[in-house]
Amino acid sequence: MMQELAIWLAAVYAIWLAAIPFAWLALGNLHDRGLAFARPLGLLAIGTIVWLLSLIGIAPSLGPIWWSVLLAIALVGWSYLIWTYRESALAFARRCWRDILGAELIFLVAFAATAILKANDSDITGTEKPMDLTMLTAMVSDQYAPPADLWLSGFDVAYYYFGYWLFGGISQMSGIAPSVAYNLSLALIAGMAAACIYSLVSGFIRRDGGTRVKAMAGGMVSVLLLLVVSNLNGLWELLALLGIGGDGFYDWLAIDGVDTSSSGDGWRPTGFWWWWASSRVINSFGTHGEQLDFTIQEFPFFSFLLGDLHPHVMSIPFVLLAFAMAANVLWSKVPWGWRWLAEHRAAAFGIVLIIGTAGFINAWDMIVVVPVIAAAVGMKAYRENRYALFAAVRVAALPFAAMVGIALVVYSNYYFGTLESQIGFPPIAPTRYGTRLIHMATVWLPLFAVSAAFVYGYVAQGVKRGRSVAAMSGIGKRPVASWPWLLPLSVCIFIYSAWATTHAIFNDNFRLLDFVGRIPVYVPIGALFVVLAGTLATRARRGSRDAAQILLLLATVAAFYIFFAEHFYALDFFATRMNTIFKLYYQAWIILAVVGGYGVYHWLRVHPRLVGRAHLWSSVAAVFAVGLLSVSCYYAFAASFTKTAETSTRATFDGLAFMESRSRDRLDAINWVRLNLGDGSVLVESVGGGYSEYGRYSGFSGVPSVLGWTGHERQWRGGDAGWSEREGNVRRIYESSDTAEVQSLLNRYAVTHVVLSNLEREKYTEIDASKFAEIGSLAYSNASVEIYDVRR
Repeated sequence: MMQELAIWLAAVYAIWLAAIPFAWLALGNLHDRGLAFARPLGLLAIGTIVWLLSLIGIAPSLGPIWWSVLLAIALVGWSYLIWTYRESALAFARRCWRDILGAELIFLVAFAATAILKANDSDITGTEKPMDLTMLTAMVSDQYAPPADLWLSGFDVAYYYFGYWLFGGISQMSGIAPSVAYNLSLALIAGMAAACIYSLVSGFIRRDGGTRVKAMAGGMVSVLLLLVVSNLNGLWELLALLGIGGDGFYDWLAIDGVDTSSSGDGWRPTGFWWWWASSRVINSFGTHGEQLDFTIQEFPFFSFLLGDLHPHVMSIPFVLLAFAMAANVLWSKVPWGWRWLAEHRAAAFGIVLIIGTAGFINAWDMIVVVPVIAAAVGMKAYRENRYALFAAVRVAALPFAAMVGIALVVYSNYYFGTLESQIGFPPIAPTRYGTRLIHMATVWLPLFAVSAAFVYGYVAQGVKRGRSVAAMSGIGKRPVASWPWLLPLSVCIFIYSAWATTHAIFNDNFRLLDFVGRIPVYVPIGALFVVLAGTLATRARRGSRDAAQILLLLATVAAFYIFFAEHFYALDFFATRMNTIFKLYYQAWIILAVVGGYGVYHWLRVHPRLVGRAHLWSSVAAVFAVGLLSVSCYYAFAASFTKTAETSTRATFDGLAFMESRSRDRLDAINWVRLNLGDGSVLVESVGGGYSEYGRYSGFSGVPSVLGWTGHERQWRGGDAGWSEREGNVRRIYESSDTAEVQSLLNRYAVTHVVLSNLEREKYTEIDASKFAEIGSLAYSNASVEIYDVRR
C-alpha cells in the first residue's frame, strides 16, 4: 500500500514540477504566481495533448506517451523560464518560498487525511461507485479517444468523461490499477482542492493588505469550509441521539431518517448509514407521509466520505483554477483586447483549457466558469474604456469569443460528437415545491454565517453609515443612475413572475398559497442577490480591481443560482429539480467556502477598531459563527468513524479488495478477463438497472459488454434509441434453446465471450449452458463462474 502511495505521489509531483513554468507565466498576477494551481493546470495541458494525439490517431493513450508529453512540457517550460526570467524567478522564489511551502503542506495534509479515510473505507460497491470505476477503467483500457462505452459495446462513452481521462492518465503514468487509482484519485482531488483554495484566499488577502498570519488564517478557514464543514444535519442527528426534542419537532423538521428512534454509542449515531440523511435534507411530505420533493444536497465532505468518483467532485480544483484565472485577468496591467492575447499567450492558453474542459469534466461547470471569467474580462474592459459600457462590450466581446470558439473547436469531438444531450424541451421547468426555511438554514447557515462578515463589510456597513445609493455609486450629488440596483431587482421580479405564471399553468399541485408561502425563502435569497449584484456593479463603476471585487462577483453568482434553483430546474432525465438543486448548490458551496475565508480576514481587520455596541454585536456574531462551524465539523468526525466501521475490508487502497472474501470467484474471473482478453473482445453478461450487481465483468475488466446498467445508459444518452432491443436480446442469448438464433445474436453484437455466473443463473432461469459449449468452448471456469469463447 505504501509503495502504491509513493509511486502515485511521485507521478503527481512530476506533473507539478513540469507545469510550474506554465503556471508562473499564466497566473503571474497572483500572489504566488499560481504555483499551487500547477497540478490542475498541468493535468489539463498534458491530458488535452494526449487526448488530441489519440483522437487523431497519432499516438495511443499509454503511460509512456503521458510521460513523453510531460517531459516535453517540462523541457520547453523550464528552458524558457530560465532563459527569459531567471533573475525575476529567483527573486520571486526568495520572496514567496514560505507561501509556496504553506500551500504544499496544506496539499499533503489534505491528501494524507483523505487517503487514510479511503484506505479504511476502500470498497467500490454500492451507490454509483461501480459506474465510476467503469468509467475510469474505460479511460485506461482504451488507447484512443473517444473511449469505448464498456456497458454498451460498439458505442463511445456519452458522458462528460474528461475528469476520468485525467485521473486515468495518472493511473497509466504510475502503472497503478484503476481499482487502486480510484481511491488515490479521491485523495488527490482533496489535496489539490485544499492547496488551490488556500492559495487563492490567502493570495486575495495579501493583495488587499492583509498580513501573512491573517492570510494563512483566512486560507485555512476556507480549506475547512470546503473540505470539513458540513450542513447542520449533524446537529439534528446529535440532538436526536441525546433525546432532545420530541416526535412533534422531528416530524416538523421532516428530514428522512432523523427522529427520536436514533441509536448511538454515546457520542455518535450508529444506525445503518445514518450519515446519508445529510445529503437529503430538503423534503416535502404529503398528507399520507409520502415524499413529494426528492432533492440532493451533497457537499464536498459528504462526497469524499461516500466515495463516488463523480464529475462534480473531480471538478472542484478546476473550478477554483477558473476563479484564479478570472482574478489574474482582472489584475493584469495590459489593456484587454487582441494585444492582451498576444502578450499573455500562456494565460490565453490557460483560459482556453479551462473553458474547453469545464463542460468536458462536469457539464454544470460551464454555467459558472464561463460567466465568471467573462465578467472579469468585462469589468477590466469597462474600467479601461473610461466606464463606457458599449465601448467596453465592443472591445471585450470579440477576443473573449475567440477564446471560447477556439476552446469549442479543440474539444469539438466531445461537444459536437460523443456528448448526448440530457436536457429535454423546454430546457427548464417551474419547480413544483419550494425549500422550507428550516431546510434552507440547515444547508446554508454555517457558510452564510462565516460569509456574512464579508457581505456586512462591503454592503450593509455602507447602509449603516447612512450612505445614499448615489454616494455608493460614486456620483456624488448628481441624479443616480440606478441601473446597478434596478437591474438585479428586475431579474428577481422577472424570475418570480415567470415561475408564478408557469407554475400556475403547468404544475398540478398549484395553490394560491404558494405565492405567499415561499416568500420567507425567496425574499432573503433574492435580496442577497440584489445587494451583492448592486454592490458589484457600483464598485465596478468606480474601477475597483481588488480581491474583494472578485469575491463579490463569486458571491453574486452563488446567490443567483440558489435563487434560480428555487424557481426553475433543468428538465433532464429525472424530470424533477433534484439534479438542479444538487449541482447548483454544489457550485455555490465551493464559492461560499472561498468567500468565507476572506470574510474571516475582514472580521479580523475590522473588529479591533469597533467600539461600544458595534464591538459587542461583532463579538456575538463571531461566537455564533464559531459555534455553527463547531457543530458543523462534528458531522465530519462522527460520520468518518461510522463509515469506516461499516467495512470489514483490510486497510488498502484497492477498491476491489472486499471481493476477496465476499465474491472471490467473481474477482478471479474478472482478473482473468482483464489479463487474457484483448482488443476486439466483447462480453455478454446479465443486464440490470442502476446500483445493481450487474455490469461488473465489463466495468471492472475493461472489456465491453453488450449492455450494462440500462438506466444510466438512458440517462447519459437521453433515451434508448439504437439499442432498445439489447436487453431483450441478451435474455434470448441466455434462455433461447434455438442455437441458430443464439449464434445470430452473438454475431450481431460481435460477442466473443459469454459469462455464466450466479448472477446470470439467478436472472435467466431457463439457461441451458450446453448450447454455449456447442457454439464455442469453455475458456475459463471456477467454482461458480464459467466463461465461454464463442468466436467463429
